Amino acid sequence: MKKLFFQKTDFGIIPADSESVEIYKNFSVGDIFSADHWKERNYVFHKKLFRMLNLVCKNSNVYTNPYHLLKVLQFDTKHVDVYRMIDGEMRQTPASIKFRNMGAVKFAELYKDIRTAMEQGLHILLPGMDPVRFRGIAEEIYNEY
Repeated sequence: MKKLFFQKTDFGIIPADSESVEIYKNFSVGDIFSADHWKERNYVFHKKLFRMLNLVCKNSNVYTNPYHLLKVLQFDTKHVDVYRMIDGEMRQTPASIKFRNMGAVKFAELYKDIRTAMEQGLHILLPGMDPVRFRGIAEEIYNEY
């Protein structure tokens, strides 16, 4: 099931992104749907991050799933939660990036760290990609929103 994102305007509630618009087009008059509400603080950073991840995955022979790439980069950048198991062993899992679970400052830090890790691993992620060109594309994505 896809998530829809809505934004309140002076004229009512409207879909907040192109994916939500496409899903919304399939609603009929009288259709009922439910929604959860929370204050968005990181929506723009989230969109930027996944634009960058999707860009890499669409052009990579190594990583084709943006969610998998995100988890790999979270381990690389130490954006993880650490747990002590019953036997004392320490384990890590990627930390949540849900809007509700991290503030804007922390998400901005994650975004910057992942972008830096992508640039440093460009020879693996996108062999042959010019680092200066990648940086320019990443800046375009950043400035787009």
